Amino acid sequence: MELLRLRTGWHVLAAAVGIGAVVLLVASAGFDEAGAALAVVDPRTLVAAAMLELVAVVSLVQVYRVTFRVTGGRIGRRDGAVLGLGAVSLTQLIPGGGVAGGLFAARRFVRAGADPVAAAATVVLVGAVMLGTLGVLVAGAATVGAVTAPGYALHAVAAAAVVVLMVAAIAVLRGVLGRDGTRHRVAAWLGRRRRGAPLARSLAENLETHRDLLRRPLVLAPSTGWAAIKWTADLTVLAVLVHAAGGQVPLLAIVLAYAVANLLNGLPLTPGGIGVVELGATGTLVAFGAEPAVAAVAVLGYRALAVGLPLLLAVPVVGREIRRTRRGRIELEVTA
Repeated sequence: MELLRLRTGWHVLAAAVGIGAVVLLVASAGFDEAGAALAVVDPRTLVAAAMLELVAVVSLVQVYRVTFRVTGGRIGRRDGAVLGLGAVSLTQLIPGGGVAGGLFAARRFVRAGADPVAAAATVVLVGAVMLGTLGVLVAGAATVGAVTAPGYALHAVAAAAVVVLMVAAIAVLRGVLGRDGTRHRVAAWLGRRRRGAPLARSLAENLETHRDLLRRPLVLAPSTGWAAIKWTADLTVLAVLVHAAGGQVPLLAIVLAYAVANLLNGLPLTPGGIGVVELGATGTLVAFGAEPAVAAVAVLGYRALAVGLPLLLAVPVVGREIRRTRRGRIELEVTA
């Protein structure tokens, strides 16, 4: 109980620090200036941005569903929505909540019929697809943005190099693990581990079970496609809000601000990176010439949609599932 109280206190403190950082951000930009930038935004633009963010949320749910199908399982739309929204909500509500979100997703996969190792493998695969797609997309967009904006030739070269390295790393990993001899050696090495021997053996068996996935990586094309839609829609929301607030910055600035936001969002400092993400993304836009008030309004609007919309959708969906689970437990206890 004391540990729970300590963790709860830390989460509340972290949230307060994050909110305080957001208030300081707006104050430093100027409340009047921020209000003027907000007044410029067309309400129809906000509706369009919300619809784009909804597309991003739905696409994320689909990433979970189609990736689970690749590993041999199936999950319906409603259960997939509970899984995806629940995982995202935990990720946003708890500092460093990615682990909690992953555990939630793994448990839901187990309830859908997967064994624990296959469920964990699916979660890891989803993470790899999401991060890999994000990296390639951001680096590719940064390359285009640097090429189209004068004076950023070195940025274009660096971004293109990142794309080439990421694609090469994926190809090398696939080539190494796709070979029977190498895969058998890795499986044998895992099987000999003394620590966590049952888990090591299960991982080795799972590696063999999904050898076809390594040989035919194109089966991940649907997962990658949905991930690309998710990230593209999310990035477009930020771009739309920056220009709606009057920000005159190149595409490169928006792409780098988006990359900074996602990088800082993974730090286990505040719930959903609140405060930290806003400061980093706003600072990136300002460094490329955006007015501080315009940058702050655009980033805060983007964050309100990117964080708030999934949480808003998760409340009825996940809440209904929790009530159903509790009713099932009560009925089981009464029957017993």
